[in-house]
Amino acid sequence: MFSADVLDAVQPVIEAAFGGDGMASWQASLSSSAFDDPAQHAAVFIYGLAAHHAYLTERPGLPAVTGHSLGIYAAAVAAGVLSAGSAVRLILSAGAGIERAQRDRAMRLLVVTGLTEPRLHAMLDHGDRREEVRITHYHSSVQHLLSGREPTLRALASLCIERGALSATLLPFPGAVHRADLADFAGAFLELVDETEFRDPSTCFYSPVSGALVKTAGEARTTIRDQLIRPVRFTETILNMAAAGAGEFVVLGPCAQLMGIIGWIHRGARVILYPAGPGKAGRR
Repeated sequence: MFSADVLDAVQPVIEAAFGGDGMASWQASLSSSAFDDPAQHAAVFIYGLAAHHAYLTERPGLPAVTGHSLGIYAAAVAAGVLSAGSAVRLILSAGAGIERAQRDRAMRLLVVTGLTEPRLHAMLDHGDRREEVRITHYHSSVQHLLSGREPTLRALASLCIERGALSATLLPFPGAVHRADLADFAGAFLELVDETEFRDPSTCFYSPVSGALVKTAGEARTTIRDQLIRPVRFTETILNMAAAGAGEFVVLGPCAQLMGIIGWIHRGARVILYPAGPGKAGRR
């Protein structure tokens, strides 16, 4: 997957996250389907960190970075605003909050394609959906992820199809993410964010919460705090990066689906998956 030199570079981070048997535990967690497990979150972060190290051994540095959901931590380290050790501590703390919330709320995610944001909001402003369901990811003008309890989401999926959605599919991921009510379960994480040292970005760093360019350590702190309790506005983020001149996007992580999402948002973009794993297209 990665060269020995790259693995040596991330070994201290692996040990900080997984202890003495770090490498084996990292690889096991990376292939785990326990998506509400904090160790799995740390494993994905370390993969992104390793991918960034590997990329820099082959090509010039990236002029701008951002992150989708959990990917914000690797982007923050790449932008110089956060140390890798601090990122691991924050990820494990945030993951523990998500795990508690998921255990209490038992939420799922629903991906809806083919309905605009105003139409979705109109459908959500009704009965139990008003209190329970939230849009957690804005992936394009016509694709969104919604969080809620499974029975509510199943009924909503049927309604979306009736109203003209191309698809409405439940995902095998925990839904207790990117919601304001996560603050009830993530107090320790929010305190840790306040205690953690942040630095001004050393490269252009875009917030996936606001879509805006992060210019100061204070703005970086706010971005890391808010990414847990506010939705991912990936559409605005990619469009703002494109408006600033980005024409090529490199996905540094195991989520090949981001290639398609970026392509939907910015039709003229060249999107590269790095490293391209077995059976994965490396370009779009």
